Amino acid sequence: TVRNDNSSRFGKFIEMQFQRSGILTSSNIDTYLLEKVRLITQSRGERNFHIFYEILAAADGGGVAAAASQSDKVALGLRHATAEDFAMTSASGTYDRRDGVHDVDTYQDLKDAMLTVGFSEEEQMGILSVPAALLFCSNLTFVDRREHDGSSELDCNNPSLPNALDLLGVTGDALNDAICTSTIVVAGEKLRKVLSRDQATKALEAFMMATYGVLFRYIVDRVNGSITAGTLNGASSADDTAFISVLDIFGFE
Repeated sequence: TVRNDNSSRFGKFIEMQFQRSGILTSSNIDTYLLEKVRLITQSRGERNFHIFYEILAAADGGGVAAAASQSDKVALGLRHATAEDFAMTSASGTYDRRDGVHDVDTYQDLKDAMLTVGFSEEEQMGILSVPAALLFCSNLTFVDRREHDGSSELDCNNPSLPNALDLLGVTGDALNDAICTSTIVVAGEKLRKVLSRDQATKALEAFMMATYGVLFRYIVDRVNGSITAGTLNGASSADDTAFISVLDIFGFE
């Protein structure tokens, strides 16, 4: 943000468990209020979430790490892509951090941290494929259907569509059905409606935010799995443990 180059954009509740002697034995993190709308719009002078710029800058450095990062970019369909190429990273016109931290460095820090927490290389690429897919999804467009009834469908000629489908692991028909149609149940009967361009655009935005939110929750759960010794309340003796709880109400600035 304009106030903080590393603002987390979510609230968190951290509970740490200690032995009475003061040794930290376990921890657990709960999160809420993730600012998913930032995926769609950012104020002037602000960026989207760092991960999108990090995967785009992955191979800008040198050495062995840069070669591995370049391989990541190729696997994600981002070989020559930059932040200027995607709607979700170019809308505000701000691409670089102001605190002197470089995205290429934090990308490698991210990979190292994921390895430390216990994500395999295969799992890391599976996770990174989601923000890469969302980059391509932000460029998707819609066209009017041949019926000329105000309904729409995904533009099959959009150059970002093949990469989005490949990274999401879905077919064009499946994605089109998910975004360009809605189904309601009336008196036990399902009614299917094809959406207009404006409605489909809003549905795409909702799809992107929901997908990012699910990935975020999954990562938090995996991190908890590596730092939580059983359940925090499942200690053998409550008298032998002590807790410190930290509530970060907004985690924004």
